[in-house]
Amino acid sequence: MPADMTVTEFSSDDEEFTMSVEVLDKNAAIGIMETLRTFDSVDYLVVETMADEEEKIEEDKVAEILERLALENEEALDGADAAEVKEEIEEDEEAEDDEEVEENALPEEENTLTVASVGTYRMRVDSETGEKYLVRKYVSLTVTCVYRPAEEVVIENNVEVPEEAAN
Repeated sequence: MPADMTVTEFSSDDEEFTMSVEVLDKNAAIGIMETLRTFDSVDYLVVETMADEEEKIEEDKVAEILERLALENEEALDGADAAEVKEEIEEDEEAEDDEEVEENALPEEENTLTVASVGTYRMRVDSETGEKYLVRKYVSLTVTCVYRPAEEVVIENNVEVPEEAAN
């Protein structure tokens, strides 16, 4: 399972378990499904939902997130100063090519441009009002895994036991 996976809901009973997770992209979501299919105790799985999501970050959290992102990426940017990275993220830049801008547009707000991105975060500018805001892009996945009947599950013993101890 990917290290950056966030389990948002989990429930289980005697027949199945349902898990909702957030991951960076659809490739990570597909990797989770492929991993679950390898579990001996899982008979089959059903994908309930898999959707690209965008969450608008509350204004009071933006500065904190930008600072954290700048600090996390400082080493990856060859020792660039975190304050400089933060300034670069916040600066207005020309929008990326039209195709990417259309892909990144919020469904309810078609007049937005992405002016900077770091990881899963995108700085957006409303082209009509000039308002800047931060969004987090991710993929939400909900899958239900139905357990294999217990009599069909083979549990392999990987521990060596001395023969006299086994008797």
